[in-house]
Amino acid sequence: MSDNIGSANAIGCIVKTNSHVEYLCRIYRHREVDHTPHAEDFRFGRFVTVESGDNLGGALGRIVGLICNTHVVNPDFGSPFNPQMVSDDFDITLPPYLQADFTAVEVVGIGWESPDSNYLQLVPPHAPMMNAPVHPMPEADVARFHQQGDRGLRVDYLPFLINWNHPLAQDLLLHQLRFLRASFSEHADALTVVENMVKWKSIVGGLR
Repeated sequence: MSDNIGSANAIGCIVKTNSHVEYLCRIYRHREVDHTPHAEDFRFGRFVTVESGDNLGGALGRIVGLICNTHVVNPDFGSPFNPQMVSDDFDITLPPYLQADFTAVEVVGIGWESPDSNYLQLVPPHAPMMNAPVHPMPEADVARFHQQGDRGLRVDYLPFLINWNHPLAQDLLLHQLRFLRASFSEHADALTVVENMVKWKSIVGGLR
């Protein structure tokens, strides 16, 4: 796998999975790690990778994902993890990130990086382990993820986003189409057609 991604630049870690392809990443806070993640590191639509391994610590590969939502959590207001809501009858030590304000982002898995650094655009074969580190994906790797050899641009994950049942699925899809059009200008005309189709589908759906 790519050597330029290491634990040193992780922006957070997985604290929950909602499905095989939907994960919740808690963003590291100031002074929690040597480097403090900046807002640009976990913005909407950002490509990230998530470490995947087995219970024995063996590396299986990396999930390629997109940040698709953000949550800012104050445990004192409506959180089920509020320490004051835990009964004295239970000896429970809550993890530090549940005892203070924190930011979490939703990540949707759209691809896979195998241990031999080959990229695939498909439902990831493995889900992440708890506390798996999440890294921002370098631009060079994002470009390689979309390369189809001599056949040009590869966007096999777009149909998944089109049919994905999520409140921000369409916004994420349009964001990615704009990103792809800017990054792969030679395919701008085809991507514009897809974008217009998505917008038209939204208009027609809203009139029903």
